Amino acid sequence: MVYEKGYRLVSVIVLGTMVISSIVVVEGLEPFVKQRSNIDVVPVVDSYDGDIYYYNGYSTSAVYYTGHKIIKINGDESRWDDRDKIKKRSAEWSKKYLMEQVNEEEFNKIIASGKPLMLIVPKGEIKHFRQSTIYPNVSESSEAGTAEVYILNKKTLF
Repeated sequence: MVYEKGYRLVSVIVLGTMVISSIVVVEGLEPFVKQRSNIDVVPVVDSYDGDIYYYNGYSTSAVYYTGHKIIKINGDESRWDDRDKIKKRSAEWSKKYLMEQVNEEEFNKIIASGKPLMLIVPKGEIKHFRQSTIYPNVSESSEAGTAEVYILNKKTLF
């Protein structure tokens, strides 16, 4: 008898834990995946026919889901007001980035060339982007989930 009550108690605890865990995973995983994967920019990237740049970060999910090449813009940390607080990584860390990369100066030359392009700025880099040499060269943006998207040098038909 005592054994059956103990078994029931354990069963109730296990089932309760499974139900609560399932709810937490279902409710918590989707926002986390959206935040980390930047999946919200995929439709925007997929519909764009031109060069795509990503400011001071990179969206592997956008590359994976769309097949578009995205070029990383390395922000100029010397212009940021919080540059002393940013954790510095070793030179070894940069070897992991295999994608094409440009710096702010190179990107400004690309803008000046008149070539149409898309620029994606993740929300976490908006403050740094607004302190960059690029920011004065852009105007209106739209939001795509957790990013600002700029279309530069739009072609007009007339």
